[in-house]
Amino acid sequence: ARFNLTSDETRRLREDGEAAEGQAVDLYQFTKAIRTAIPIEERIAIIEELWRVVFADGVRDPYEDTLMRQLADRLGLSPMDSALARQRVAGGGSIQAM
Repeated sequence: ARFNLTSDETRRLREDGEAAEGQAVDLYQFTKAIRTAIPIEERIAIIEELWRVVFADGVRDPYEDTLMRQLADRLGLSPMDSALARQRVAGGGSIQAM
């Protein structure tokens, strides 16, 4: 929705991403590409979208928290940037911690 992609474009993008993931050793190559090509405001928006995924099931898993800390750092964002993004997404709602 963020980039106004059609269903076909979304499917192709997902397939391309899954293929790239299958060949990747770790997340670094992806986060480095994002960090160097995208302004900080948009990287913060990406972290917000990732927090939406984390909260989608209503449960915060410790693994998800660890992954989000790593992603924020690798995207060149501070822990505070991520915490504020998380708060904006949670909107004061109740998210159950595991």
